Amino acid sequence: MKITKVEALYLRQPEVKVASAPLAVKGAIQGPYSHSITSGLGQLLIG
Repeated sequence: MKITKVEALYLRQPEVKVASAPLAVKGAIQGPYSHSITSGLGQLLIG
């Protein structure tokens, strides 16, 4: 199996009240590769 794409999906249950920053987490996962030591988590998993 080869991972070709990683996508962060924001899911929420109405009865759960937890303070979080879903867009920050999505950015951490889907952030672009910028140089040898900085990339999103998804870029590390692809391939």
